[in-house]
Amino acid sequence: SGSTPSSIIDDDSKDPLDLLQPRSDFDVDQIGPAQLAFVGDIVYELYVRCRYVWPARRTADLQTTVVGIVRAETQSKLLASMMKSFPFTGKERSILTRGRNSGTGSRGRKRGKEWGAIYQDSTAFEALIGYSYMSDRERCYEILNWIRNEQDKIDENDEANTSDKAKDAPYNSLRELLQPRCDCEVDQVAPAQLAYIGDSVYELLARNKYVWPHRRTADLHRIVVSMSRAETQALICKSLTDENSEMSRQIELTPKETSILLRGRNAAGGSNGRNKQVKKAARKPDDGTGAAMHQDAAALEALLAYSFISNPRRCYGLLQLISDASDVVGAGEEKVK
Repeated sequence: SGSTPSSIIDDDSKDPLDLLQPRSDFDVDQIGPAQLAFVGDIVYELYVRCRYVWPARRTADLQTTVVGIVRAETQSKLLASMMKSFPFTGKERSILTRGRNSGTGSRGRKRGKEWGAIYQDSTAFEALIGYSYMSDRERCYEILNWIRNEQDKIDENDEANTSDKAKDAPYNSLRELLQPRCDCEVDQVAPAQLAYIGDSVYELLARNKYVWPHRRTADLHRIVVSMSRAETQALICKSLTDENSEMSRQIELTPKETSILLRGRNAAGGSNGRNKQVKKAARKPDDGTGAAMHQDAAALEALLAYSFISNPRRCYGLLQLISDASDVVGAGEEKVK
């Protein structure tokens, strides 16, 4: 992998969102609506996961809340509200139309006409977020902040999701919106829930890394799945902790980070996290694709989320190393060195 100088890792000016973007020569107007929605889907997922990870709640309750908000029906209702009161530009309306048209395939039709319309709205909603995220962070902030205000109104009627002292705290940037509440104590966030957020951060890196240059949607999905799978994450995690690897020589883990990795591994082997996958894999001999692999993957995701929330410059360095390491793993399915 390419060398990442320590000056990059320690540079206070580095923003993780700079790496969670397509490569610098991309042309957002040449990215298809399905690909825009693919990116918008994970941007929105990260926003929602961060919004509800604090105050602390059971992991199952967190997942239930998130699923209820990111599902197509909820997105369709949000878009209907936006169409009535949000000041879309002509370009954004065009993106919405393109997104709807791209959502007319068999996946949208298979559950009937009503579901097809919901799926089209959902795809349009995600395409809009993807387009604004890649083209204009300030505009993406305005869109997500409008959505946040709408969700605040809904949560006022839901005691489980009501924010107390941080309810009215202002969010001044996209970076702040893609974070937990301002009163979040990251050391009190359960490791399984850190991994839940880290999963979205990692996925956002992968989708933006490969969305340009243009490729067929099926090919994009295949490449992203390869980068995001547990096997790849486990190899990267092992390189982080192997004192003889090039990766570990470029970034020395702190005792706190080592502790986060351990907590992430333990959570993946317990009642939360990747429990079902771990239990299933644990029934078989561990050949490198079993329980230990899923534990390493969860550990990497937990570490990534911890740095994303608590130390942006550290997160930037980790993201750069992960991106470089995934190139090596993807090229030859070899252990990252």
